[in-house]
Amino acid sequence: MKIDSLPDAPPGCRLLFEYARQFVTTKDIADFCPSDPGYYTYVAKFTSILETGQLARTHYDISETICLNWYVRNFEGIDEVRFRRFRVFTNSVGMAVSAGREGSSDFIPENYLVVSLLVDTDALGDAALFSLLPPAISELRDRVKMPDEAPNEVPLLSLAQTMLAFKGYPSKSDPLSLCRQVIKEADALKRDYPDDFLWGCSNFDLFRKEWSELVLCSFPADSTDEPVALLRTMLIDS
Repeated sequence: MKIDSLPDAPPGCRLLFEYARQFVTTKDIADFCPSDPGYYTYVAKFTSILETGQLARTHYDISETICLNWYVRNFEGIDEVRFRRFRVFTNSVGMAVSAGREGSSDFIPENYLVVSLLVDTDALGDAALFSLLPPAISELRDRVKMPDEAPNEVPLLSLAQTMLAFKGYPSKSDPLSLCRQVIKEADALKRDYPDDFLWGCSNFDLFRKEWSELVLCSFPADSTDEPVALLRTMLIDS
């Protein structure tokens, strides 16, 4: 099936997409696309993306596959590694499109894309994939912080950068400065969301549990740096 292709994605997102693509087969697409009335169209669209390397515009047939697979948490009866690789691939498509010229989509909340990628990368234990996430997330963050895009998503994308920094990605990152940045960005949005630090910044808050678990496993528990300890406590205990 011919797809309505987009200009090339930003370089970090393109590298993430190309890396994710090499672990996926057409059988994975057939096995893991959502089983609803749109199934055959989903399979055709993502098969074309896989085989051609051309990214499609974000419309229902693309976003539905990306979004429905976020909610798969029970891997009973399926190959977990294959599924996670497939989900990394579909999320990489969403990242590349959202960070590119088409920009933010109401159908694909950016913090869901990022937290899903973080969860799967952590589960896969893939150091190469970890190293590809910071530049891709940075490109996405730069795009959504524009006023006409989704600036309320920015603090959560900064939190993702902070988590990766604590894990050493990239190697010369400064997690303490990033903690200060997250706090500053979340505080700046309090006039719109006064009652709930950080979690209330975005209109999309169905993955708080996953974010909190990632904070727990990435932030040091015994830090004497106030911004680190404060941010960890607020995000785990909230």
